[in-house]
Order: sequence, then C-alpha cells, then structure tokens
Amino acid sequence: MTFFRWVDLENPIFKDDSYFAPWSPEALSTAMSQGTRICISSHFTVASTWRNAKGCSVKDVLGALIVERFLRSDCHTLVGTMRNDRGMNKFTYRFGAKPVERDAVHHGVPVDLIAFYRELCTRPRLSDDVESVVGRVTTAWK
Repeated sequence: MTFFRWVDLENPIFKDDSYFAPWSPEALSTAMSQGTRICISSHFTVASTWRNAKGCSVKDVLGALIVERFLRSDCHTLVGTMRNDRGMNKFTYRFGAKPVERDAVHHGVPVDLIAFYRELCTRPRLSDDVESVVGRVTTAWK
C-alpha cells in the first residue's frame, strides 16, 4: 500500500503542509529544481504476511508501480521521506531516487529526503517475475 498526493509548490499553502516539516527550505528548493508540480508518495507498506512470500518480491512490485505511476503523471518530481532505520532509503536509491538531504530527523528517527526527477528517472529492470506483474498491472491502467 502507498498513498499519493499531488501538490503544486508554486502555491505557498503547500509549502506549509505538515508533510514538509522535516524539509528545509534548501531541500524544498532542490526538490523543485525541475519544476513545482510534486507527487508525494507516503506510507509505503507491505502486509507482514506478504513480506517474505514465495514468488516475486511484493516490495519490488510496489516500488516499481510507484515509479511507473509517477512517470505517467504530469508531475516534475516524486518525493519521499524515507526511514533509514528500516532501509527504505537504500530501497528507493535502488529504484533511482536521488538524495535531497541525508540523515534529517523526522518523528525522532533518521530519514533521507529523496526525489525522483522526471527528466532523470529511469527505473531499473527488475527480475522477470516482478516485471511480469508490473507489466500486467500497468497495462490495465490504459
């Protein structure tokens, strides 16, 4: 599961959004370097019974679908506040995220503020079983 929100940071009300509390003005500026339309992906989670399921990695499927959904939007950048203690920062770097700020603190834990920039984003090819699932889902989006 993940949630998406679509904001345009040209509108100052969104810069005051609580989501951006750990984001310094410099980090927000970096996130907007390609444009002001931002996709926020948050609450990435896989049900515990599916985390080590046999077959393809549900986590990889969800990660790939997040990037694919962003690329099909009109947003310039996909941002995330990724928990380092859960390895989510490393996970998103594997998918092509760029660090905006490393080791910020949010809710008392270290996080990396990350961005996928449309102009720089190329999702890596994953295992054949993951790509098969991603392909079937994205075909249904058309």
